[in-house]
Amino acid sequence: MARPPRAQRSPRTTPRSAKPAAAPDAAARPFRPRPGLPSRQEILDFIAASTTPVGKREIVKAFKVKPADRVALKGLIKDIDRAGIVERGQGRRFAPLASLPEVAVLEVTGLDEDGLPQVRPIGTAPEDPIPAIALTETSGEGTVAAGERVIAKLRRTEGGGYAATVIRKLSGETERVLGVFRAERDGGGHLDPTDRRNKTTYRIRPAETLGAQEGELVLAQPLPLPRLGLPHVQVVERLGSLDDPRSISLIAIHTHGIPVAFPAAAIVEAEQAKPVTLGKRSDLRNIPLVTIDGADARDFDDAVFAEPDPNVEGGWHLVVAIADVSWYVRPGSALDRAARERGNSVYFPDRVVPMLPEALSNELCSLKPQVDRACMAMHMWIDAKGTLTHHKIERALMRSAARLTYEQVQAAIDGRPEEWVAPLVEPILKPLYAAYAVLEHDRA
Repeated sequence: MARPPRAQRSPRTTPRSAKPAAAPDAAARPFRPRPGLPSRQEILDFIAASTTPVGKREIVKAFKVKPADRVALKGLIKDIDRAGIVERGQGRRFAPLASLPEVAVLEVTGLDEDGLPQVRPIGTAPEDPIPAIALTETSGEGTVAAGERVIAKLRRTEGGGYAATVIRKLSGETERVLGVFRAERDGGGHLDPTDRRNKTTYRIRPAETLGAQEGELVLAQPLPLPRLGLPHVQVVERLGSLDDPRSISLIAIHTHGIPVAFPAAAIVEAEQAKPVTLGKRSDLRNIPLVTIDGADARDFDDAVFAEPDPNVEGGWHLVVAIADVSWYVRPGSALDRAARERGNSVYFPDRVVPMLPEALSNELCSLKPQVDRACMAMHMWIDAKGTLTHHKIERALMRSAARLTYEQVQAAIDGRPEEWVAPLVEPILKPLYAAYAVLEHDRA
């Protein structure tokens, strides 16, 4: 009989059960129920011994609980749940703490010393403790390659591990591997992954090196895992010397699984998007909004403007406009799904991994100067003390008056404007700084 779980709930490191399964194997184990209700400890032992999560039905069957005692049994199960000493999944089914779900998405991370696939559940961090998972069957899905993701049914085994059966492979090509090419005498080589979590060494045949040189950083596509020997990959892109500072961002991208390629459907949607017309939007093209970003920025997603409020002494009218991304990214579209997968753009010193394809991120959703752009505009009115008195949000059409950098703006305010920036100082930059001073005074 398994030892009872700890009395305190431990931090969750794995997701809850995904879907109720059939009656667990433990329901057939030889328990000796006493008349009436099983004890709290007997229920905990039953849950711990089962290879799949159990519910009230399995407990009733295992302990032969009579109908008259089932209300009391329900209360006992609730007490166990409230105590936080079991893991609760869908359908009020229970498993020992930190159990894996019955169905999970697993990623093949490499091979172990015996040449068997190593897997870990998606959503767990490398430092998270997880039990051993043996990918024992593939249900006709064929071999799996390193980097592939599969949906698998999990069953607990003796010793606290799991046996996983692949239900199906997830669509899409296997995840590519970033690593350092090491040349061998036969003209081929092997790949040492840059991701320290991946302990696999990959074989590269002479015809699949793409001419990579010793010590070069390369991107490789995993090939189907062989039954014996090292897994094979094919070099698909040479990225230069590992000593190149740009290699740092590439390694970070692949180590953290940041998506860099967009689905074809998302690219098509982005390229088919058209600039908006005024229509029912407010026309802000006569307001000299400006963008202020870093010198190396490629997308300009917000613009600002300030002017004295003629109706309030010392008050200000402020406008902040942002690109109207939602006009192009509609719920449920391919662009929406791609954006959800990314969550945000990721900025590195030498590159940006955008949340949207470049046709949007660098064009239609970028507030470039002297071109009409769809925007969401927030108008704010503050008094002389910096207190917000009222505001308005509207869909609008704007035309940025200038693309400025932080350095250019600061130099202009310090009395050293560049020649083309000088005409913007009095009508645009000084009002922005004056409004800022009012807000800063209120903040203090």
